[in-house]
Amino acid sequence: MSVFDKVVAIDHPTAQANKEELDALRHRLIGESPNSILEVCQNWSHLSLGLAAVLADQGSGSLTTFRDSSGSKPDLIKDHAIELGLEERISPIQPGRSYTWAMQRLLGSGNQHSFDICVLNGNKSWEASGFQAVLADIMLRPGGLMVLSGITWSMDKSPYFQSRKQVTQKYSADELSARPVQLVMDMILPHLGYDVLDTPEIKSFGIARKL
Repeated sequence: MSVFDKVVAIDHPTAQANKEELDALRHRLIGESPNSILEVCQNWSHLSLGLAAVLADQGSGSLTTFRDSSGSKPDLIKDHAIELGLEERISPIQPGRSYTWAMQRLLGSGNQHSFDICVLNGNKSWEASGFQAVLADIMLRPGGLMVLSGITWSMDKSPYFQSRKQVTQKYSADELSARPVQLVMDMILPHLGYDVLDTPEIKSFGIARKL
């Protein structure tokens, strides 16, 4: 059994897609033979393990991701990473107050055009997803892939926001029903010079190639 298959078999609350979608995503990433992957997120998750497992199965490469280690709760992702031998593939960064500010530090460290694949898996609001796409674009090499997680997400379908009506009252109806990550893929990435790929087999993710 591959390391990736072991990750997919984990029953974890941060799992974002079914096995068929994750397997289709894996085949897309394997075809790139990536040496460096950047995952933009608030905190590492089940998807982080899957990305690291793709690299482990090919026998090379590293994943840069964000890990919030400031809390007191048990870190199950870390436990799984150790159990599966994935720690050597993962370079975690402490996001602090803002993972986009931590991305600024990455840019300042000379990481322009240094990643083969960038995976956007952070806050899915219009403001956050649009800004992280712009920052990630600077760090993605020409010809690399931008992967956007949660293209079907909308505020009015989110359990978090559905249970917090006092928060959503300030939003207009069109913003509540919009799919911000899909909008980023449709409106921002082509403007930045990306070719959006047709991936009907991966409904939860959008993929675009930097030209």
